[in-house]
Amino acid sequence: MSDVINLRQKRKQKLRLEKTKKAEENRIYFGQKKSEKHISIKEKIKRDREMDGKKLDK
Repeated sequence: MSDVINLRQKRKQKLRLEKTKKAEENRIYFGQKKSEKHISIKEKIKRDREMDGKKLDK
């Protein structure tokens, strides 16, 4: 048989992971100067456009 798991603990563990991931993103975003934010946003838009252009149509 399979192991018994506590769903409450798994749910809390998942929430903790999501919180730490969000905190890490916030540290990166809010730890930047305004000019750095604009540059990073422009770079993200550029990467997204490049990836969209490289998608294969089926």
